[in-house]
This record gives sequence, structure tokens and C-alpha cells, in this order.
Amino acid sequence: MENVNVTLPGGKIVEVSRGTRIDELLSSAGANKGAIAAKIDGRAVDLQRVIDADCVLEWIPADSAEGLDVLRHSTAHLMAQAVQSLFPGTQVTIGPTIESGFYYDFKRDQSFLPEE
Repeated sequence: MENVNVTLPGGKIVEVSRGTRIDELLSSAGANKGAIAAKIDGRAVDLQRVIDADCVLEWIPADSAEGLDVLRHSTAHLMAQAVQSLFPGTQVTIGPTIESGFYYDFKRDQSFLPEE
């Protein structure tokens, strides 16, 4: 298998096998254990992403503003999946992250009841 070069924060370059997942590199490099996501060449990606070419890798710590946005975005998707599972036929419309959290608008034939 062909190797690729990954430039880590601080400038250290490591050689890994093409197809290595970021989380594997995270644990083997003894890198930022608080990372919730990463950036490959400046683009945010999840830690399961496969490294398939030479790149610059950055960590997105959970306790950073960007990390908080990743957590909110992911939590919003989990909530949307839960609502669709509990209330089949519910359509997910708009659901961005916002400064104080996240929200989703849902479309269904009847309004949600407080006990739901």
C-alpha cells in the first residue's frame, strides 16, 4: 500500500499508509486527545475520515468554538433522527446551529403536544 505524508500541527510530518483513518493517526501520534473533529487542508471532517493523499491536518478540540459548533451540528442531526423515528412521516426542514445551541423546524400533519 502506498504511503502519504501528513503534516501535523506544529509542522511535524508523518508518513502513513494511504487509507489510514484520522482517529487512528490521532491515537498513534499521541496527539490532541480532546479532538472532536479535524481539518484536512483547512476543510472540517470527522475523525473517521480516511487520509488518501498528502495533506495538512489540524485538530478541532471539543472545547473550542469550532468544536462546540461541531457538537451542536451533530446533536441537531441526532435529534432530527430521533424525532423521525418517534414520529414517522415527520419532515425535517431547517435546522442550523446558532450561537446558543441549535434548533430544527419540523413539518407534520399535527402539532406536537407538550406530552410528546
